[in-house]
Amino acid sequence: MFAQSRCWKSFLGAVIGVAILASAAQAQVLSYVRSFEPQSGVCYPRALEVSPDGGFVVTSDDCVVRFNSTWSLTGSVANHTPGLTGEPFRHPYGGASLPDGRLLVPDVDQNRFVVFTSGGSVSEYWAAGFGPGVPTHLHASPTGDCFMAFTQSGVTTVRRWNSSGALVRTWSVGETLPRLAVRNGVVYLTGDASGRLYRYDFDGHDLGMWYLNAGPNVSAIGVDDAGRIYLAITSPMVRALVAYGADGSTLQTIVANAAWHPLSAPSDILVTGSSVYVADGSAGYGTVHEFALTAPVPALTKTWGGLKAMYR
Repeated sequence: MFAQSRCWKSFLGAVIGVAILASAAQAQVLSYVRSFEPQSGVCYPRALEVSPDGGFVVTSDDCVVRFNSTWSLTGSVANHTPGLTGEPFRHPYGGASLPDGRLLVPDVDQNRFVVFTSGGSVSEYWAAGFGPGVPTHLHASPTGDCFMAFTQSGVTTVRRWNSSGALVRTWSVGETLPRLAVRNGVVYLTGDASGRLYRYDFDGHDLGMWYLNAGPNVSAIGVDDAGRIYLAITSPMVRALVAYGADGSTLQTIVANAAWHPLSAPSDILVTGSSVYVADGSAGYGTVHEFALTAPVPALTKTWGGLKAMYR
């Protein structure tokens, strides 16, 4: 599968509606649970992160909102809202909870991180050194390492900061890869025109590249602890959530239909515990779709070259 030519894979990407839906004998790893609006005022949730306390952080254009594990509101930091912060950020690109409970917001327009206490007040600012190019969402690891990717002129630059805001790694890929996820010590990049998925360790070492049949239509990516990959696909032909195995094989395709709230503009995927959450919506309306992981997590047997061999 992965040795075929770039032209052939580009063709598959172009006919995503056929390529994905034609997959045979797919394992069922996801089942739809519900769609809900986490809070009135979270217009177009752009990024989802998990908090150290087991809750969630949701970022929209002008606010960062915290929820507990049952999605009840516990606090928010809003732009242009008097009394919450005297130095508002501008269009945050994600909001990550650090291991000690502080909230880190990338204020790309002003080239800085804004650090909030768990109570929502500004504690400090960190010079960030963003760019160059168009940013992805900030994503953090459980250790507090934070990652963003920036795309410009056919090049993707990945930057890694530690939990103190120090820039510790920068590396570049000669492709436009606007979607980023972080899991199990691996940085995943995808979304190019040929349907490729690139993998790196936290120091930027190449762990290999796979061709997936998603083409340039990937709007969000998530990864679970077993290394399975979840892509939200939006194209004129199909809107779907697709699950891939840790070896890049297609496991399951869930197409938006009348049985559940259809995908409108999916922007991020969060996998935590036994659930997969998809942030979705358009201006003025925000939705989160929840799916249950129904397949058992494969048992890890061996690791080599960044690729996991697992029993299924």
